[in-house]
Amino acid sequence: MIVAGAGALALSDFISWFWVYAAMGSLVLIGMIGVLIGPEPEVPKAATEPVGKAEDNRIERALAWLKRAVVDPFAEFLTRRGWFAILLFVLLYKYGDAIAATMTNPFFNEVGFSGVEIGSVTKFFGVFATLFGIFVGGMLVAKIGVLKALFIGGILQAVTNIFFAWLAVHGPDLWLLAVVVGVDNFTGGLGSAAFVAYLSSLCNVAFTGTQYALLTSLMAFGRTLMSTGSGWLVDQMGWVLFFMSTSLMAIPGLLLLIWISRLYPTGQLRPAPAE
Repeated sequence: MIVAGAGALALSDFISWFWVYAAMGSLVLIGMIGVLIGPEPEVPKAATEPVGKAEDNRIERALAWLKRAVVDPFAEFLTRRGWFAILLFVLLYKYGDAIAATMTNPFFNEVGFSGVEIGSVTKFFGVFATLFGIFVGGMLVAKIGVLKALFIGGILQAVTNIFFAWLAVHGPDLWLLAVVVGVDNFTGGLGSAAFVAYLSSLCNVAFTGTQYALLTSLMAFGRTLMSTGSGWLVDQMGWVLFFMSTSLMAIPGLLLLIWISRLYPTGQLRPAPAE
């Protein structure tokens, strides 16, 4: 995160973006090399069968796998009480925060900060603020429970978006930038820790992979595709009103959280594991 964030922004002050992206893309080779030099797991050899029978068994196994890995996890989730509200909450919980985050780098540039300043504060100091927020969020989940931690994280995420409006009015000040980035990344990490704990708690252990993939993909949809209109909003509203409006965008997710808390007052968010 530090290299891809702070490193990329700092490099942009000295070389063209073509070479910045080329350098970042080359880092993918690290993972590829790790995969290539890793030992291949042993795969048991299938018993010898007649060709026709083996083909039938392969089709049956494929259909059984498809049902177990794809159909059953979706079907099981749809049996939950309030499943639609839960999915809508997953989509909207970090929506306002995501809208604001999409425009932070263009905002910092327009305010007047250099690439090195943005990189050193947002992508270096900011990473450690996020990690500290995750640590505190984990402690909150353990102390008061997932749903209460989510509510606290959601409110703090909404409030800290207003700090960006403060920076827009004040102008370029490196210390103020550090404060804004610090509180925003801290609350973002806190909310993310509670959110990941919540998504994990929703998954039935019999279908963990598919259900967690469904929930995180839905969360990513809200964070990426649904935030594509953020630039247009800035053009229409200006920076101050834009960041203040992203705070209000947290309200639907928080209202859904209150409803879910009443639906599951005991905190039991999933059925008992399938035998």
